Amino acid sequence: MQYPHPSLGALSRRHTITALLGLIADAALAGCDDSTGNEAQDAYAGFATAIDRMLTLGFLGLNASTSGGIPEQLGDGINSGTLVVTGTASQGNATDRSMRLTVAVTDYSDGAAGPDALFITYTGADVVIADLSMTGLPNAALTGTFKASLGMKGELTGSLTIDLTVEGETEGDGAGGVRMKAGTLHLQGNASSKYGGYQVDEIR
Repeated sequence: MQYPHPSLGALSRRHTITALLGLIADAALAGCDDSTGNEAQDAYAGFATAIDRMLTLGFLGLNASTSGGIPEQLGDGINSGTLVVTGTASQGNATDRSMRLTVAVTDYSDGAAGPDALFITYTGADVVIADLSMTGLPNAALTGTFKASLGMKGELTGSLTIDLTVEGETEGDGAGGVRMKAGTLHLQGNASSKYGGYQVDEIR
């Protein structure tokens, strides 16, 4: 027994229906993607204020140092966690000095940050501000690097690697020590995670 072949019109309708179903499926999958495209920046932004705090603690330790060691300095996150800063400092002369800071980060969060205002908590033992050099203290030009390897949990997860150059100025703190001059900290470099790379270029 022979069956009639489907007409060209029927085949065309089937192709059209198949194509429409494919478009609907693609739209449904797109609707399930919560990505905003800002996650790489969000991952860095959640930790950016901690860099300022690390430097503040580092200078407090430098001012308190009576030898080549920087005594332990403790700082709290605004939401949770701690920063513990230790390090070494050159004795040098009164106007030119350098210091190296090692920072332990434990469950640290300063709250919502970044374009998407995400809550992220950071932990890491391998966070180092290295080779910070100051020439012309107390009103010195400061140069150096900041490197960090951190774990993230919360609204973003995984690893975050930060590699920055640091430039800025120092000033007297009014008590015989030195501190960062507000508004002069210039950070440039890259922050990378599974969400992509973010190019950092900011003055804080």
